[in-house]
Amino acid sequence: MSNTPPRPPGSGGPPRPDPDGDHALDPQRMLALIDAQQHAVDGLHLRPVAWLYSIWAVAWFVGYLLLWSAYDGGNPWFRVSTVAAGWTFGVLIGSSILASILIGTRMGRGVRGLSSFQGGIYGWSWAGLSTAVGVLGSVLAEKGGWEVSALYFPSAYAVVAGAMYLFGAALWHYRSQLVLGTVLLAAAAIAPFAGVPGTYGVMAIAGIAFGVAALVTIARLRRNGRDPARGELRRPRESEER
Repeated sequence: MSNTPPRPPGSGGPPRPDPDGDHALDPQRMLALIDAQQHAVDGLHLRPVAWLYSIWAVAWFVGYLLLWSAYDGGNPWFRVSTVAAGWTFGVLIGSSILASILIGTRMGRGVRGLSSFQGGIYGWSWAGLSTAVGVLGSVLAEKGGWEVSALYFPSAYAVVAGAMYLFGAALWHYRSQLVLGTVLLAAAAIAPFAGVPGTYGVMAIAGIAFGVAALVTIARLRRNGRDPARGELRRPRESEER
C-alpha cells in the first residue's frame, strides 16, 4: 500500500485518490453542491426580476399619483401642474418599458438554448404590445376626445403589464408574477368605473403591488444567500458559519 498523501487541490496534475475515500461519495456533500447550483440558477433569474419590480413600483405609483393630483376632485392633500404630471408620467412609464425590454432580453443571458430564446421573446414582447396599444390609443384620442383616452391608456397599459407578468409566470414559474399580473388585470377592469381622475387613484393603489413583489423577491434572494444588487453569493458571517 502506498503511503503517498493525496495531492492537495490546485497543485497541478490529476488528483491522487483519497486513501479513506470518504469525501468522494459523501451524499451530504453532493446534495450541498446540487443545492448551491440550484441557488445560482435562481439568483440568475431572480436578480433581474427584483430590479424589474422595483423600477415599475416607482414609475407606476409616482406616475399615477401625480396624475391623480393634477385634476380637480383628485388628491385632496396637494395639487401639481397637469403638464408636469403628464410629462413626468410619460417619462417614467417609457423608461420602465425600456428597462423591461433590456432586463427581459438579458434574463436568459449565460444560459444557452431555450432559456435564452424565452428571455429574448419576453423582452421584445414588451415593446410590441406597448407600441400596439399606444397606436390604438392615439386613434381613440383623435376620434373620441381626451376623456376617452384618459380612461383608455391607464387600463390598456395595465393589461399589457398584467399580461406580460402572467407570461413571465408561465415561463419561469414565479408565483409573484402570477399574483402581480392578476392584480394589474383586475385594476385595468375596475379603474374605468372610477372615471377621471379616480382611475388614476385606483392605478396608484395597484402600484403598491409592485413594491410588495420587489420586497418578496429581495427577501428570497437574501434567504438564498445572494446579494440582491448583483446576484452574487454573499460571504456568510462568522456566526452563520458556526
